[in-house]
Amino acid sequence: MKNVIFSLLFCAAVIAAPMVVDKHGYVFISVGEYTIETSLLVLVIGILVLYAVMAVIFKLLGKLFSAHRSIRSFFGRRREESARENLYFGLIALLEHRYEEAQHLLISCTHSRHRSVASYIIAAEAAAKNGDEESCLESLKNARMLEPRSDLACILLESGLYARSGKYEKAIDVLEQAVKVYPLHPAVYRSLGDLCLICKDYDRMRSILPQIRNIRNYQYEDYLRILVTLYRYDLDQTDDADRILSMWNEVARSIRKEPAVRGLFARRLACVGRIREAEEILEEGFRKSDVDSMLEEVAACDVALPSIRNYLVLLECSAEKNKCSQDKLYRALANQFLAACDYPSSIERFRKAIAISPQNEDYVKISKCYEAERLFEKTDSTLNRAEG
Repeated sequence: MKNVIFSLLFCAAVIAAPMVVDKHGYVFISVGEYTIETSLLVLVIGILVLYAVMAVIFKLLGKLFSAHRSIRSFFGRRREESARENLYFGLIALLEHRYEEAQHLLISCTHSRHRSVASYIIAAEAAAKNGDEESCLESLKNARMLEPRSDLACILLESGLYARSGKYEKAIDVLEQAVKVYPLHPAVYRSLGDLCLICKDYDRMRSILPQIRNIRNYQYEDYLRILVTLYRYDLDQTDDADRILSMWNEVARSIRKEPAVRGLFARRLACVGRIREAEEILEEGFRKSDVDSMLEEVAACDVALPSIRNYLVLLECSAEKNKCSQDKLYRALANQFLAACDYPSSIERFRKAIAISPQNEDYVKISKCYEAERLFEKTDSTLNRAEG
């Protein structure tokens, strides 16, 4: 706007200049008893000088009255820099497990509102790791007061504090209260599911499964882990093969494709003597599921499954073995030969697996084979290699 005004004034001056040179003009101003007589050119120059003087005066007054703001801003920046440094060094102290120092540094950087919330939350984490329950709860309370939107983070930290100190029921109560406020938040149910797994609270786990199923962002792996735990608990409660088969028929098709679920039911059926049904479940898994995962499930079975063993032997001899991890194939086959008391074949496959990916458990199982064949010297030497 200033540029436009100055441009207009400049144009007016250019137009009026020739006229003023030829005819100076005459201005007469009378206010009460006072009169002013002057030429037009002198009046214009006087107005411009007055404008410049007034501009300088207002500039000086602005500087004078804003001096205290500049001083306050300077010290404010110093406090912000100090708070930022304390936040950084507090985080470093927390990662280095210097919890008391971290707590002190983080509480001190509370000048900025949002930085205060972060500082209080991290200070609460440091106090929780240090076992200072009172300071942790106090920091969480301050964070909630400063920023209500930090409530969920504070709830999860509070639950974690109780869980670390072994107060699992109190931790679960905190999360159950959070469920009422955040009924579809995956973080709440994930923490609640983990605590139920730790406490082996199967009834509570079963009750939260319907809610978990309706949460879009809930991790499928976490849901599957809870489901497998419940299936394992239910299967351990019965030795009735017909009941186990009935439970298997009730499993949803989308869950049956999971190798962990198939392996769980197959192993339980094998343990109660229903070998044929166990083999059928595993054979279907090799056709419809991930082969490597199915090999891991077979390797975990301590019961001989003749049909599965023959299938693995054919897989070992065919070109299709390149489609799976060969060490897992050898390990699964070795475990099946071990369960069938074919110790030389088991040792041979275990050694092939060790050549690809050695594991201490392989040496332990080879030593069991030698012990069964009463080759005690080889048993000791193999165990020594496992310990090494």
